[in-house]
Amino acid sequence: VEKPFSGTAANTSDTGMTIEERVMAAIPLLYLCALCYIIISWRMDAAKEPAFADTRFYPVSLTKLIVLSILSFGIYTCYWFYKNYAYQKREDGSTIMPVARGLFYIFWYYPLYLTLSDDSAKHYNANKVLIKPLAVLFAVLFLIAGLLGSQDGLMVAANIALVLFLIPLANYINFINTKHPEAYAYNSRWRLRHTLLLLLSLPLLLLITASETNLLPSDRVVKGDDLMAYDIQYMQRKGIFPPEEKPLYFYSDAFFLIRDDGNGFTDHYVFSYWKDNGQLNIKKEHFNNIKKIDVKYSDATGENTIVNIIRNDDSNFILYVSSMEALDKVFVQQLRHQWDTVHAAGTGLAPEKSQHQQ
Repeated sequence: VEKPFSGTAANTSDTGMTIEERVMAAIPLLYLCALCYIIISWRMDAAKEPAFADTRFYPVSLTKLIVLSILSFGIYTCYWFYKNYAYQKREDGSTIMPVARGLFYIFWYYPLYLTLSDDSAKHYNANKVLIKPLAVLFAVLFLIAGLLGSQDGLMVAANIALVLFLIPLANYINFINTKHPEAYAYNSRWRLRHTLLLLLSLPLLLLITASETNLLPSDRVVKGDDLMAYDIQYMQRKGIFPPEEKPLYFYSDAFFLIRDDGNGFTDHYVFSYWKDNGQLNIKKEHFNNIKKIDVKYSDATGENTIVNIIRNDDSNFILYVSSMEALDKVFVQQLRHQWDTVHAAGTGLAPEKSQHQQ
């Protein structure tokens, strides 16, 4: 049984698409329709937004600020910065660009703090926002979190950190509007579009978190040390590689479970496994039994690199490796290095009987 591209069993319909493929094709359309509704609803409400003459800056409940900032992956944070700088522009007639400061908000934490502290000094003759040394520290950490948010495995954690640093600033804005709570109440209302955003974003957020923590298969190559211990133990129990071995590099083409599909190599073995109609299929080989490693690198985004393992008897099996972030090249480089190392040593673990009959 040769390995299918997806690594998982699938039922095909009369359209030629598997059920999984049809579901995956429908999800982006669903999200697009929901996004259109959210944008249209927001613009309609913005056009009807009342003016609150006695309101300073943009008061909104911390719950809404935190929840929407996390669920929108920073878009609401961008909006919050924009609204506060739009108030400043109206108030002092400055030439600042609120839209730009909203878009690049990770650079504008400290300037907003200074604006709020000046407001505090003017109205209360004291700094009721945040002591300056702590504000400097928060601004630096805010910038670092914003820059790290695009790094693999850090998106969710960085987004949460960004929101937490906003709490002192948001608390002050809410405090200065306690005598005129109309704007706070209006801005804090939970509308249908917010519920829709919750329903759409929460599963995506959970999937990203699970992928970043390797509870679900990652969409890119990972080091073996990043795999969960129970997944490694599963591979050892199933004979994918011996109990004394552990993966050095690994990629799973499965959607939910690493146990459904995997490609990788250990100190002495290269392996590939997948489930077909519930049956686990395993292809593995000791490096001493491998004659050649051919690679066809992906030339399109979203396609996998194909690694062809050719045994000494000219039989072969295939590994599929994600090309995300060019980590397929790292995978292949380390695979060939390990193959060369074992061959150069001439010894090591005794090769098991060739497994190509499995």
